[in-house]
Amino acid sequence: MRRRWKRILLVLVIGVLAAAAVPSVLPQKTQANDAGAKAIARTASTAAETIATNEGGSFASVTLASVVGEEPSLVACGSAPCLSAASGTRGSYTVTARSASGDTFTMAGDGTSIRRTCSGGGCRW
Repeated sequence: MRRRWKRILLVLVIGVLAAAAVPSVLPQKTQANDAGAKAIARTASTAAETIATNEGGSFASVTLASVVGEEPSLVACGSAPCLSAASGTRGSYTVTARSASGDTFTMAGDGTSIRRTCSGGGCRW
C-alpha cells in the first residue's frame, strides 16, 4: 500500500513539473521562428544594397526576383520563414520577411541608414 502512494505522489510531482515547464517553452518556439525571418530580412537588405552598388547607387531595380537572384539562399514565400516582399525606388528600398508564426519583419534603407519595423503578435527586433 505504501508503494502505491509513493507512485501516486511521484506521478503528481512529475505532472506539476511538466505543467510548469510547458508554458515557458512555447514562447521559445515563436522566438526561434522570428529569428529565422530576421536573418532573411538582414540577408535581403544586404542583397538590396549590393544591387544598388551594381546599379550606380540606385535601388530602382530592387524587386523580389532581383533580390532572390542576387542571393540564392533566400526563398520567396511558399514556405515560412520566407522573403515576402522587396521593392525599391531610386533612393530607397524595402524588404519584408515573414516568420512561421505570422510576424513580419521589414527593413527599409536609403544607402546611409536602415529602419527596422515588425508587425504581428509579439514581434520585436
